[in-house]
Amino acid sequence: PRALTSGFANLSWTASHQFGHAADAPSLTRDRAQLEGARATERLARTGAGQRSINAPFAGLVTKAPTSAGTVVSPGMMLMHLEDHSRFRLSATVSEEESDLVKIGTEVAVKYHDRSVTGRVVTLVPSLDQATRRVPLEVEVPNNATDPLLAWSFVRATIDGGKDVQGLRVPATVRRPGAQSELVVVKDGKLHFVRVQKSTDTDGAWVVRDGLDPSDVVLLSPAAEAKEGDAVEQTEEK
Repeated sequence: PRALTSGFANLSWTASHQFGHAADAPSLTRDRAQLEGARATERLARTGAGQRSINAPFAGLVTKAPTSAGTVVSPGMMLMHLEDHSRFRLSATVSEEESDLVKIGTEVAVKYHDRSVTGRVVTLVPSLDQATRRVPLEVEVPNNATDPLLAWSFVRATIDGGKDVQGLRVPATVRRPGAQSELVVVKDGKLHFVRVQKSTDTDGAWVVRDGLDPSDVVLLSPAAEAKEGDAVEQTEEK
């Protein structure tokens, strides 16, 4: 700032003398150099101030901050953690068979302890997770400032598919061990593995939408060592 003031003063002095008599060229050159030096100093000072300030990209709550002064920092080091609690994002997945029932904008009932709030599907990834074979999605949940939800809480979400589907309801124990959507049926005295399209009911039971006929005989608890084509003997329950 001192150099900047001096530069403006020298420029003013030069300009005022131009009306009285022509300033000598070396003096004018010197004054211009001082002014440029003052401007460069100002730019350097502004740049330094910008590097020492932290601007938040959005309004929120600081949940993590340095606990003591004098900590050495480096580029890329996290200094603070800022969270926007006006709305939350819920990350979830649905099965491949259920993905056609979910659309962007579909309402989702989110239950947190004894409370229930309504969110909407905002992201539906059109690709299966290679590890889980499920479809990732995100739900946006508004947060009430007077009675807020806690961030990072575990919740239970229920998605209303918006339409009725026909299916056969079977207990979850029919799942073949080691498989995701397979069960075991008995045909002509032999075991056969059948892959089905199913949804999961609130109590865990399967609602099989495709791949199973009402006349099929299904093993309620298939053994892990059961193999395709194994011979079995059916007995009538007394």
